[in-house]
Order: sequence, then structure tokens, then C-alpha cells
Amino acid sequence: IISYYYRSKLNYNAKTSDNIYYNNNISFDDKVGFISIIDKKNDNYYVKIVYNYARVEFFTDKNNLNKMIGISSAILNNIDYNDLIIKNVLDNNYGNYKEIKYKVDKPEDAGSNFSQFLEEYIKEDDVENLPDE
Repeated sequence: IISYYYRSKLNYNAKTSDNIYYNNNISFDDKVGFISIIDKKNDNYYVKIVYNYARVEFFTDKNNLNKMIGISSAILNNIDYNDLIIKNVLDNNYGNYKEIKYKVDKPEDAGSNFSQFLEEYIKEDDVENLPDE
């Protein structure tokens, strides 16, 4: 969002390496970026696509490589930024959050083992069962 707000140019130079399967700059209309595909062992690929001030990274096998690149490209191309909201967030420093630590009350005789604490003090009726996949 910061790069978009200040319209920072993408600082990227195509790198060459033995394990790079594909590496290229991409641009369409006013949007720019790059795609880098690194060949990993066993026909697995690490893909990094930076485009339209956003980034997608994933691992995939060779069979799904084109499909995953297509889906990721569609997502990145369809990102719309709301200038008014971004300006409001940056002007009001909404991103400057302070860390808050919460202390969970537990009996003094309970050890520091959280799973043991759950077993002793959480009744089975209180636990919701997750649906099967």
C-alpha cells in the first residue's frame, strides 16, 4: 500500500542462476511487475509474481504451474486500490499499533503446560466439534 500510495517504481533486475526456470518483467497498461520461477527438486517450483503493487508467492508441481500462474495473475490484475481510504489510514497512523499482552487467569496449582490446563479445566461439553472435511 505504501508503494502504491507514493507510486514507487519497482526496483527489480532479472537475476540469473542455475536453478531459475523462468524470469521476466511483465507490464500491462500502467501496471508493471515481474515473474520469477525457481526450479526446485522433484519437479516442484517456487513462483514469485509481483504485479500491480502486490505480490503472490507459491509452490506448485509442474502439472499445476500454468493454472496457478493464471489464477495468481488474475488476482493481482484485479486489485483495486481506494486512494481515499489509503490516504486516511496513512494520515491517521492506523498502522502504529502497540502490543498488548493478555494474561489468562489460571489456578495457582496449575503448571505452565497449557494442554494439561485444558484437560483439567475445560469440560468436553464446552468444546465444539469441527465438521468433517
